[in-house]
Amino acid sequence: MGYRVANGHPAPDTVVLSAVREWAGATDVQIVPEFTPDPHKTDARLYCVSVIWREGAGSTKQKYIVKVVSAESADDLIAGHDRAQRSRSGFAERHIVEQLDWYRVDSRRRLLIQQVANGGDAVVSLAALNDDERQDALPQIVDALVNDWNAPDTGRHGVRLPTRETTVGEFVRQEVAQLASARSVLAAAARLGVIDNAGTVLDLDGAPNPLALLTRTNSPLARRTMDCLVGHTHGDLNGGNVLIPYERGEPRYGAFLLVDLGGYRPDGPLTRDLVFALLSTLLGTVAPRPCGPAPAEVLPRDQADAISHFLIDPDSSPSSRLLPGLATLIEKVYGTGSRHARRANYGPEWHQQWCLTIVAQALVHLTFDDIGEAGHRWCLRLATKALAAYLKLIRADPTTLAPEPLPTPTSATTVPAPRSPLSWAGDTVKLAPLPPLTVPAVPSTGQRHTNGPGTRLDQRWLTHWSLRHLRDVPLGAASDPVARPHDAAFAGRGDVPARWPANGAPVADRAEQRGRAAHRRKPPHDDSANLGRARRNRLRLPSVRLRTVMATLAGVGLAGSVYHFAPPERREDHLAAPTRTITAIPTRNVPSAPGRSDDRGPTLPDDLGEFAEYVADLVEETPVGKYACTRYEVRSWEHGEGRSTPSHHRYELWFTAEQGGKKVAIEFGPTGSRRARTTTFTAGEMTEVDPVPKKDPEALRVQLWRTWGKLPPELRNTSGMLQLVARILLHHPLAPAQRAVLLEELSTMSGIEFAGSYPDDEGEPGVAFQAEDQDGRRDTLLFDSNGRLLRHDLTQGDLLLSQHHLIRTTRTDTMDTPCG
Repeated sequence: MGYRVANGHPAPDTVVLSAVREWAGATDVQIVPEFTPDPHKTDARLYCVSVIWREGAGSTKQKYIVKVVSAESADDLIAGHDRAQRSRSGFAERHIVEQLDWYRVDSRRRLLIQQVANGGDAVVSLAALNDDERQDALPQIVDALVNDWNAPDTGRHGVRLPTRETTVGEFVRQEVAQLASARSVLAAAARLGVIDNAGTVLDLDGAPNPLALLTRTNSPLARRTMDCLVGHTHGDLNGGNVLIPYERGEPRYGAFLLVDLGGYRPDGPLTRDLVFALLSTLLGTVAPRPCGPAPAEVLPRDQADAISHFLIDPDSSPSSRLLPGLATLIEKVYGTGSRHARRANYGPEWHQQWCLTIVAQALVHLTFDDIGEAGHRWCLRLATKALAAYLKLIRADPTTLAPEPLPTPTSATTVPAPRSPLSWAGDTVKLAPLPPLTVPAVPSTGQRHTNGPGTRLDQRWLTHWSLRHLRDVPLGAASDPVARPHDAAFAGRGDVPARWPANGAPVADRAEQRGRAAHRRKPPHDDSANLGRARRNRLRLPSVRLRTVMATLAGVGLAGSVYHFAPPERREDHLAAPTRTITAIPTRNVPSAPGRSDDRGPTLPDDLGEFAEYVADLVEETPVGKYACTRYEVRSWEHGEGRSTPSHHRYELWFTAEQGGKKVAIEFGPTGSRRARTTTFTAGEMTEVDPVPKKDPEALRVQLWRTWGKLPPELRNTSGMLQLVARILLHHPLAPAQRAVLLEELSTMSGIEFAGSYPDDEGEPGVAFQAEDQDGRRDTLLFDSNGRLLRHDLTQGDLLLSQHHLIRTTRTDTMDTPCG
């Protein structure tokens, strides 16, 4: 095209311009010359284009704002903006920049087409205003958000405000999840020296530990119920997402415009936008960004503390150390919301919700990389002080952050153990708990990784999904660490001035995470390319010598079968492995893919990428029903001095796309007893389940990489991706095409290894793949011939640390319909 934009930056590539032309059905598309590009390193690019339609000798034109975003962020932006435009109509027409449409550029990019703000006249972002201008603008913006967008209902019985009942812990966790994650917060706190199991009180002025609300969901405080005032919320009200129009050179703060509404919620906490916008503004004073190479001047500790105290309790008298302009700003923002709540007699609840929102938003800001260490430490102190203030308001103390002890057997629901090790009731399989573990003394010579003389237990016992014909896989010493993806930086708060195209005035664009395109799988190659590198070892799953098979009858049918077996000797260890007796646990019946021959089909590929292609060609009937349902078992072992303590749980979950549903957890005791506990979740509360995987393959790819990108740095590696894929497969009933996408993307990670091929109980082939993390822990995923997950094992050396055994995933119409 040859077009150049301001500062010499090139125009968008021809693919983007062609996409705009295709969207509009236009003759030509030209760049508006006065365009100024966004200076930030994000995946979003803003352009102002002039679209031209030529008919004969004449032509018509229209200007549009075109935003090029990654495919992974487009879904949220499009859906959120669409919902916001359909919210309270008068407010939306006045204050939300209209999004006209979206269009696909290619597999990695999408176009968002918007109207030009303010009819093309000048606008600036809230972030571009100076301190005095912000202090004038923010109260007017907050007044419109509260009293216009969320105008209360009035009737014969007076003012009524929408509320939602929740718990303290769930409130804080959901606020953190809006812009960060619990894992990223814990990782950020660890960098400041606060570990996730630091206790209920920190060494930081003896203040309560706010991280406990993220990690201890069963504490009395986390389970305390509360009424939350809710309404229409933007969800990411940083200064770059609020535009201030100008008229005749004067700003019109009350006519502000909102952009980037991907986080919009019609029932978000009403304190969310107020606290986030206020905190972003205050951090500009507490932890200003440096200008040039010189470090920024940090606000003195006493003045920063004065801001914290007054922000938490705006009804108190401000300290003489607090800047008068900031005190007025805090009073106006807090007072607007407080007066709104008091109209329905919710004044005390507003202050409590205000304090908890400060706790959550301060923790979120710990994950932002553009506020420096001073800003991070101020946010951590702010979170502790806000939590202390909340405890004072409800007359509680930090001991309420401690987890409650497990209920005694008399108070728990006890399910009697079956008379026999194994029985069937209709289509439901009842599993008997494993017998107590007995570890005989074993002489040790040259034994590695031992906890004590004669106490080593080799736990490489028989896999539950196959009881015969296991094939050996080579085993050797540990190899070099694999290359891992570079740890991405945390997203900044995005509260920095940028430029709004075609208006010649600054505006900020949200600092979104760059989309990670799926890496192409490398073609097969021989060993000549790796002559200087040791071949990576593989896990050897044990072959089994069947010693004795016993069948006993109990009641009216076959009750169970007991197999005695001994794992083979491990090479180099020369240990006499202990004999172990286990109860045979049959797995679910896995239907063969249509079109298989009578010989159970060909051997499955030993390359994960090729296995993904194989799965993509399968055809299955998709289950239907309102609820996704999964049933699985988890076994884990704590290895101590000369002993291994097992635990065994079975879980059955029903959930909707809104992450609401029911969970039944059964704990198996060492003596055969069972304790069952049922928990119900409202929409958004079932956070242990990842969002529903998208059906479109390209959308699923970007969804997967986006979720991976939100993991803390130490998990943004091959093991983290493997665990993420395992978690999705464990919870969600997926079509073959969806499973294939997950497997294909996992195959692009370095360090994924083939771990063996095994026939399952139906004689169908199955395969296993594995990866090792930086601490020597190895995750192994076992799949059936349809690409379904059978089991996820976590091992370290010879020790089996945990085992997730998937029984079934499907869909049901009710939460009372059994899943397995």
